[in-house]
Amino acid sequence: MTPEEAAECYVALKAVMLDKKKDTRRSDKDRELVHSLLEPLEPKIFFKFVRGCISKRQFRWYEKQLRAALSTMLREGVCDYEDFNDVVGILRNPSARGNPVEENKKWRKVAGEEDILSTDASSCGDEETGVDNDGVDHLAPHLSELGREATYLRPARTIQLIRDLQELHLLPTLIFNFDRHDIMAMVKRCTQYLAKQQYAKYHGSEERDHRTKMENKRRMEVYKKKVEQVKVMERMKANDEDFDQTVLDELVPKPIPVEEEYDPEFYFCGVKAMSDPDVEELIKKLERK
Repeated sequence: MTPEEAAECYVALKAVMLDKKKDTRRSDKDRELVHSLLEPLEPKIFFKFVRGCISKRQFRWYEKQLRAALSTMLREGVCDYEDFNDVVGILRNPSARGNPVEENKKWRKVAGEEDILSTDASSCGDEETGVDNDGVDHLAPHLSELGREATYLRPARTIQLIRDLQELHLLPTLIFNFDRHDIMAMVKRCTQYLAKQQYAKYHGSEERDHRTKMENKRRMEVYKKKVEQVKVMERMKANDEDFDQTVLDELVPKPIPVEEEYDPEFYFCGVKAMSDPDVEELIKKLERK
């Protein structure tokens, strides 16, 4: 959120959740929870120790606490169907946006100097937008979609997108995001997700686990036999005229467990790294498409 959006969100929450008419219908426990969540988020209280301008990190912390407060009220059932509709209705009212006079009013509301429900902006909002209260009647049932704008951070959805692009031969693909934290989180979560999926493929059930262990055991036995053969050939080297030196020169690599080896199902790159000419040729090929 931008600082403006955060201010609008806090104004809306404060107007709805601290409304005196609605406050009387809540239990003492619910009222106490609402006040304990919203009062510390009053900007003049939250930023009272800030000197000069508010930094981006300080605002992000405020945004995180604001989101957490809303999530808590939804989870605890304090913010119900009607409350959420009222909050969304206020946020959808564009009359207070882009107008310097209304901007000043908005910040007075944030400071607690003005009641948003009593302003002209709120009273005429339905007339300007052409939407009445019934128009937002179906907003609250979709609370599960509140974080939908960040679904790209869900690894399953991202991996499915990449696989779809792979089937269409559209890889490699550049994904742009101006939030470094989101990019790092996306890569980390996708990597962890693929690792877990690969592990589940080979150890997800008793049958898979047994089959994987037997295959690893077979590989280890083959490895031990090769090591013994090399040792025997080393002893015969001095006396055997037909001895093949390349056999000794060839290292016997230790076998990789099945669940850790390269599996095309969980990798979107080749086994070998591409050289610079290969990369340049691929770029030229994509440019010609």
